[in-house]
Amino acid sequence: MSMRDYAAGKMGMRDFAAAGKELMISSTTLGRRRGRGVQEEYEKLQGIVRETKVILMDLEWRNLHDEGNDEVREWLEKTTKLYCEADDMLDELSYEAMRIIQLEREEEIQKYYCMTTKKVCIDSLPLLLFCPRMSRKIKDFQHVLDELKQKLKMKFPDSRVVENHGIHEVGLSLTTIDIDYAFEQVYKIDVDKTDQVFGREEDKTKIVNILLMDHHPNNINEQQKLLVIPIIGAPDAGKKTVAKLIFDDETIKSHFDLRFWVYARSKGYEFEVKRVVKEIVEQSPRRRSMGDLTNWDNLQHMLEEILSGKKFLLVLTDVSLWSRDEERWNNLKTLLRVGSIGSTIIVTLQFRSDASIMGTVPPYELGELSLEASWELFRRKAFAFGSRGGALESADLVSIGRKLVRECGGFPLALTNLGAMMCFKENTEEWKAVLNTMRARSFYGIQKTNVLKICYDDMESPLKRCFAYCSVFPKNFIIEKKKLIQLWMAQGFLEQEASSSSSLLINNGGGDHDGVILMEDKGNAYFKSLVMRSFLRVVKMDDKGEPLECRMEDGLHDFALGYVDTGPYSGTYYLSHLVRDEFNSIPGIFFSMTNQVRTLLDCPNDISSYAKSIKFYKTLRVLELRHIKKDELPLSIGELIHLRYLDLSHGRFKSLPASISKLYHLQTLKLLHCRFLQRLPEGMTKLINLRHLEIESSLITPRGFGRLSNIQTFTIFKVGNSVTEAGIEELQCLEQLGGRLSLIGLNNVKNGADAEAANLKEKRRLQELTLEWESDWHVCTEEDSKKQEVVLEELRPHPNLFLLRILRFSGTKLPTWLNNRNSHLLNLRELCIYSCHHVKSLDMTDLRSLQKLMISYCENMEHAGVEGLMHLELLEFRGCDKLKSLGVKKGTNQEEHQVGSSRDKHVHNIVNLRSPLKVRIETCDRLTTLPEKLL
Repeated sequence: MSMRDYAAGKMGMRDFAAAGKELMISSTTLGRRRGRGVQEEYEKLQGIVRETKVILMDLEWRNLHDEGNDEVREWLEKTTKLYCEADDMLDELSYEAMRIIQLEREEEIQKYYCMTTKKVCIDSLPLLLFCPRMSRKIKDFQHVLDELKQKLKMKFPDSRVVENHGIHEVGLSLTTIDIDYAFEQVYKIDVDKTDQVFGREEDKTKIVNILLMDHHPNNINEQQKLLVIPIIGAPDAGKKTVAKLIFDDETIKSHFDLRFWVYARSKGYEFEVKRVVKEIVEQSPRRRSMGDLTNWDNLQHMLEEILSGKKFLLVLTDVSLWSRDEERWNNLKTLLRVGSIGSTIIVTLQFRSDASIMGTVPPYELGELSLEASWELFRRKAFAFGSRGGALESADLVSIGRKLVRECGGFPLALTNLGAMMCFKENTEEWKAVLNTMRARSFYGIQKTNVLKICYDDMESPLKRCFAYCSVFPKNFIIEKKKLIQLWMAQGFLEQEASSSSSLLINNGGGDHDGVILMEDKGNAYFKSLVMRSFLRVVKMDDKGEPLECRMEDGLHDFALGYVDTGPYSGTYYLSHLVRDEFNSIPGIFFSMTNQVRTLLDCPNDISSYAKSIKFYKTLRVLELRHIKKDELPLSIGELIHLRYLDLSHGRFKSLPASISKLYHLQTLKLLHCRFLQRLPEGMTKLINLRHLEIESSLITPRGFGRLSNIQTFTIFKVGNSVTEAGIEELQCLEQLGGRLSLIGLNNVKNGADAEAANLKEKRRLQELTLEWESDWHVCTEEDSKKQEVVLEELRPHPNLFLLRILRFSGTKLPTWLNNRNSHLLNLRELCIYSCHHVKSLDMTDLRSLQKLMISYCENMEHAGVEGLMHLELLEFRGCDKLKSLGVKKGTNQEEHQVGSSRDKHVHNIVNLRSPLKVRIETCDRLTTLPEKLL
């Protein structure tokens, strides 16, 4: 399959307006009465959005390649305004349709309908009033669009916009490539980091040698006491890379007592002493209670306590001194002199003038990479996939590639991104075309920017927006992949029409193999594409080899803000965002942008300062209100009808406002660490677009929760025991439920039929499952024990499961799908059985993929078969008083390994041909031997 297909397929021109909205309109009462008229107006509005978007794409391209053209910028701003207003109205119409659907579902309204002939007037009045306004606005939109097209056609006769609403996407290749293999190879290169080291090993060695010199009082000025080494060089020359190589060097780790890495530049580009001190305190392994980190006196005291008498290394990256910053720098040095002699600060700087102020030794200057080092860096990326697809290292491509390298001017970032792009271009003609383009745009001193523009232009429009959106995060910010995809989805970047090429994603790394393509699957495909093109770098993977976190290189962040976006408060059509500074409240500009802001991240936790104003920000798609100190949330949140992403984690509130049930567009709701919250509101069942509900406590779930058929993430489900609470059978319709799920209170499941109705065996996206009972095993009757056995038997999970926990189960035997040689859990890697007091035996010999087995406080367990577990890395037994054997049952020939008394904790490392096995045995009094051939 082609890289183009994998990344985005043929772009659905309307990726802000969700597919299927027209179906919702036609299914309402108003749709049945006036359906065709409403539908026609809706389709006109869709057409305006599509056409305006195409024009925007063309103007974006011109703005990127025609810097300083104020006229292009003016047209871009006008078109952006039109697009946003039309898209918002499309959203409002969809919202009204969903509101009517919810009204029609409510029983009391349905009863009222039976007693009146004014049914339509009651449930559809707001939409009936909305429709005339919509018609007028659509006419206005169409007039503005027609006028805009005419003027643009006269001004830009070479416009790339064509009559069929298509657009020419330049530079997109059609390389056939093994996507999973390609992503794996790119990640290996990133982890290996050798692409960052080319030509810099000598620089690293020289600076390390300076650091390892003895600095006795007779070697260093006693007044200074602190060595400051500036590393200077052009932007993206690799200063931070060299500093990180030094920071991670093993000899450096042993030479210094403490090491700190601080990103010095703030949002306002001023050098902030308070923020640097705070980060040092937060990174210190010696810190006591954190206390009030906003109190400057407290911070200074903690810094002195941490550094006093210690030899430390502090790396300050991206330092720029402004008018008053020299004084601030001297203040910081004074605070840091409490360390012992030999303490060192490495600062990365762009300007020699700053180095003369800050350094105590002459600066170390990084030059451009040599041609040979540049070629090796480019080559590693361009020919990364070898015979598995992509560019092959032929003589012709090598010859062109060396010419491309010369055009990059020795900049590592440009070489990396260009190489990543070229690996998707297989033939000589494509390579020559890129070379010709680079030469045509080549101007002295801006090679890096030209290369990044070419690489950016090579991507399809949805990928461009996803990349540009990442600049909403501060520089050096570690971004959680799951959150990033949820934010892309909230902005509409992942929505698609049924006619789009989403089917191409299913067999190419974009989705599961169940025939269902989700927006999250498309987001994952986009993410991998950006990583393979080196626009994002993966910094952390999970145990299953999937990326967890990423970051954007500083040079790419600057490029996104300087050449793609028009500034952090610009209000572009894909993003209007606001991120507060560490110690500042929301800037005043926020209160003048009521019709532009779409993303608001990291709000101050004192919501009282803007709670009354927040309802006016109708266009918000993303709102992050973490660490709220108030007991109650403002009701005005329910008026943000466009909201898709809402994060209320770490809040002190006791309940959610009922108005939250009006957020029909809401896709993601995060309630992590809200320890005072006890239950979800009944109106939650109206959030029909909710896909991710992230909680970490067992909240009471209202009955009717099963209506939320789009739910994929619901981390904890507490089984209800009353008519107002959700029973386990409501999980039946949640077919896309995936990730991690904990089922709490399984003692409330009435019978096996209800458990079977949960249909866990068909939930192929579930990866981690916890099954927990809350009944007291001491008073469990034989009838209750039998019922629990039946229930657990019917909770058979899908074979895709990676992790399983069974907690406080009071039956005497585990289910047949786990406890025999025919287990279907062939992918299970971790099994935890805790406090299952009545279980007597367990046979896990068929769980061939098992890596961790932990059994605790199963007081009546006598036998646990663990033979043949070839991949086992951890075997742990605790508090199993009657456990006698871990091998085959008594009577079978077996050799055993003496372990002695197990009243105390014993840890054994058994080395076998495959991997070392760690065995932990604690308070298992009768277990005195282990099988000699445990594996």
